[in-house]
Parts: sequence; structure tokens; C-alpha cells
Amino acid sequence: MKPIGVVVFAVVAFGSFTGIICNPVDRETEIEPNCDLYSPIPGIGLACNRMFEPVCGTNGQTYTNECELCSDKLKLKIEIKIKHKNSCVKDDCQGYGIICTLEYNPVCGSDSVTYGNKCSFCNAKTRNADLLIVSKGECKPKDDCQGNGTVCTREYDPVCGSDSFTYSNKCVFCNAKTRNADLRIVSKGECKPKDDCERYGTVCTREYDPVCGSDSVTYSNKCNFCNAKRRNSDLLIVSDGECKTKDECDGYEEFCSLLYSPVCGSDAVTYNTDCNFCAAKQKNANLRIVSKGECKGEFISVECEGYEEFCSFLYSPVCGSDAVTYNNNCNFCSAKQKNPELRVVSKGECKKQMY
Repeated sequence: MKPIGVVVFAVVAFGSFTGIICNPVDRETEIEPNCDLYSPIPGIGLACNRMFEPVCGTNGQTYTNECELCSDKLKLKIEIKIKHKNSCVKDDCQGYGIICTLEYNPVCGSDSVTYGNKCSFCNAKTRNADLLIVSKGECKPKDDCQGNGTVCTREYDPVCGSDSFTYSNKCVFCNAKTRNADLRIVSKGECKPKDDCERYGTVCTREYDPVCGSDSVTYSNKCNFCNAKRRNSDLLIVSDGECKTKDECDGYEEFCSLLYSPVCGSDAVTYNTDCNFCAAKQKNANLRIVSKGECKGEFISVECEGYEEFCSFLYSPVCGSDAVTYNNNCNFCSAKQKNPELRVVSKGECKKQMY
């Protein structure tokens, strides 16, 4: 009897032990997409609307809506179910501030924009609460041209190609792709002028590498331009380098009159007339007219000692004697290192004409 008791105990113990191993782990319930709701169009596939109701597929891909998931399922001929609603990647932005590092750890947003890191994404999400992280890494363009023929409709549903050209719809893009196999769709919608502002945070260095904005303001570097663009989304980079201003000396003759109509130069010298100023400008091309009339302490003293290598994102503009608007005193001081004669003419942005 004793041996039988031992065997029974062993069986019970073993059964209990195996039960611990074999108990299934709780998982999220996978949902079968109702793809019968969407009718396929011969040669094109499913015609999905643009309704934003994101779902996460069992393949780890976030889809804009159930129809888009069904479209992939049909094209790729693979089994894809709905893992859960909303984005596959959690985009909890708690703890992220407005100041981001330059670390490049990209994530792809539901707006098809690649953000330099999660912090940059979270800054964008403050402006668009519906924004989601679609996947980690850079956004992969969807340019599947299967089923798009050579005869296209006039529908205007633009896409931006990797050649920076806006195509009126995907069909037109696919026709171009037959001539250039490397062509890719960069984003939906019209191409935007490339300014790469996603990679810049709100804290900028003092590096002086100026760009000219479409508001005729010279920004000390691209980072400062991007900070201004956050306040004005229509802002564009017109050109690299400082904005070119109309030369006030065009049309002046070699000989000047004796008329006394003084102007104050950026070198703190009072010139009898515009003509006398222009004569001096031939020897100093950086010379600017600060104001009409005699010089009367036009320059504002700025103490540049003590400024760090990195300037804050504070926008407190000052106008330099070179007619450049600097975001703040720190950015001005950075430029002054390269041009010791530089002075602050006034607080605020430079006017298009300084006189």
C-alpha cells in the first residue's frame, strides 16, 4: 500500500506542476477584420476613405482604418487580424518638455512625417492631438503601383515624390516611376520646401550659418529659423546666407553736393549726405545707414561676456548694424565674434529699410 501512495502523490504533484507550465498566458483578443464591407475595384484594389480610426495589425503595422488593413491583406495575400484599436506603438508623451535633444532615434507619425526622436514627435502632438506613432524608425513610403495603369483620372489627390515633384495623384506618380525605378512617394499631399525642422529642438547653438527667411529676416542659423517657423508655419527658407537688401547707393554719382542732409552710418559716423555715405561704403561694403539725421547714440550697448556656447530659444530680437535680425542678445554676440565692429541698432526686428 505504501508504494501505491507514493505513486499517487507523484502523479498529483506532477500533474500540478505540469498544470503550472501549460496554463495559457492571457493575450489580447485578436479581431477578424470585416473585409466584406469593402468592395474591391478591378485592377486597383480596395477604395478606402480617409477616415482616421487607427487599428493595430497583428503584423505590427498601424493602419489608418480597418479598410487600409484589408487592402494590405488583399495585396500581400497574408493573414492580418486586428490586434487592437489605436496605434501599435505607445506614444505616451508624459514627461517630455518643449526642449528636445538632437539625438536621432526616429519614429514615424500617422501624418507620414519622420520625427527625429520621440520628444520631437510629442511637440508635434501638442499641435495635433490625433497624431500617433505608426512605427519606430523612419517612415517607409508606400508607392505600390500594382494596378495603376497608364491612363489616369483628373482626380487631385497629390503625392510628393522623392524627386521633390508634386504628382496630381498616385496614378500619375506611377507613370513617372516607369521611367525612374528609384522614384518613391515621400509623403501624401503636395511637396513642402525642405527645411528638416523636425530634427531641431528649441535650444540652438551660437553657430553663425545664416539663412534668409521668406519674411525677409536673416536667421543666424537653421535652428533659429525653425524656432521662428513654429510661430509661423508658412515661413520658408528663401536662400542660404544673409538676406540680400536693396543697395541704397544705386544711382549715386561720383561727386556729391554740398547739401547738408545728414545720415548716421553703422560705424557711428555722421555723413553730410547719402552721397557722402555711399562714397565711404565703397571702402567698407558692410556699412549701413542706421538712421536719418546726425548720430545721437543710436547704438545699444550689449555686454557679450558670459554668454555660453548654446543660446536659449527665447525670442527677444535685436537689429544689428549689418541689418540682420538676431533672435536674442546671445545670437548677436555669436555673430559679433566674427565681426567685432557689429553693434545693436535697435531692439526688435530690423525693418526692411533702416532709414
